[in-house]
Amino acid sequence: MLTLTANDLDKQVTDDRADLCATVIALTPCAPATIVANQGRALHALFLRLIAEADPALAAQLHDDSQVKPFTCSNLWRPRDRTQQADGADALLHCTPGETWYIRYTTLTAALTATWLTRALAALPAEVELSGATFRPLEVLHEGHPAAGRSSYAALTAAFLVGTEPPPTRWQFAFLTPTSFRSGGMTVPFPLPELLFGSLLDRWNAWSPVTLPPETRRFAKECIAVSRYRLRTKALAGRGERIHRGAVGRCTYAALNRDRYWCSAISTLSAFAFYSGAGYQTTQGMGVCKWLSR
Repeated sequence: MLTLTANDLDKQVTDDRADLCATVIALTPCAPATIVANQGRALHALFLRLIAEADPALAAQLHDDSQVKPFTCSNLWRPRDRTQQADGADALLHCTPGETWYIRYTTLTAALTATWLTRALAALPAEVELSGATFRPLEVLHEGHPAAGRSSYAALTAAFLVGTEPPPTRWQFAFLTPTSFRSGGMTVPFPLPELLFGSLLDRWNAWSPVTLPPETRRFAKECIAVSRYRLRTKALAGRGERIHRGAVGRCTYAALNRDRYWCSAISTLSAFAFYSGAGYQTTQGMGVCKWLSR
């Protein structure tokens, strides 16, 4: 079992950046194994199990009918370009002892983050089983890894909505795992501006103490254009015979109207995407994305 020191726990609880947390866990296979590429459901179950053992009441809240969950779960990946590996719904992962694989969880509320950091991770088992393959946790990272970090809603708000610097008017995103959206009863596997920023807006307003106006979605639809993209469709196997498809790659968005407030709101949501993900199935490996530059 991995343990955290008392000083580590105290720092994590009192740290004013702990509203939002992205945790990366490094794993190594205990034996050679070949498993299905989509481990999103298994990693989702592991997260909920750890939370349930730490705080049963909080776990019960996470199981409610809310469509906007205050956490995300990644898939299993190697330290290389995630968009280029294990392609196709029937793809397999070949795991060998000595390799380092990674999983990532994000938490989006202060209460869940505190429970995750101080109690759930402290009880991380010595071995993790995924589709019959056993992995040993090597390290838990909240900083020092490109996919890890901590922040707060106040910090993101201050950086863009309160700052004196002119806000960005272009936003380049990397979509690291298949990202898809629900719109008009259909699945849209392309990150149109109104779908991407509308998804981020829903997540932000669900959990942030600072609400952004619903007109942000209209601004994204009418005043933001896709200026360039290099995207492709990638499929993941879902429950039973269901297949999930979404976009991976890069896409750049440009403001046609450079209104300071609205561009600041879009920039706030863009920074938030690192923690929240976008689209659907973000709790089972989809929708991992980030703003590449400011």
